[in-house]
Amino acid sequence: MKTIKHLPSMLTIVFVLACFNVLVLGQSSDDKNNFANVTSLASSVRFDISAANAGVTLTVIGPDDFAYSKEYKSGTSPEFKLVSSTGERLPDGHYTYELRLTPIISSDTREALKAAREKDESLAARQFGRFQSFVAGN
Repeated sequence: MKTIKHLPSMLTIVFVLACFNVLVLGQSSDDKNNFANVTSLASSVRFDISAANAGVTLTVIGPDDFAYSKEYKSGTSPEFKLVSSTGERLPDGHYTYELRLTPIISSDTREALKAAREKDESLAARQFGRFQSFVAGN
């Protein structure tokens, strides 16, 4: 009789443990789309970047018009502190973060991009001059 009395409790515990294991298996660390691991520390959140980059920009948006943006050099882990510069806790609410990686570009490519940008700027200036003369003519 004691065995039957505890059977529903035991089945419930087994069911919860089985569901927990399925949830844990769904969170694979081998995901190839992840380029950063997020680590929650006591008073900050750190992003360990695993992709090659020339730098990282971390932007965080939160409640009460909170905005934070900081650029980090290559090889450093961006970190967001959960307290303000005065030592006060940040307001409770929903925070959204964005990590932007700066690609590693060779010097040849950088020079080609610079030349293309200069050419595009001179074309835009010529087109703007034509627009001004068209407006002045009317």
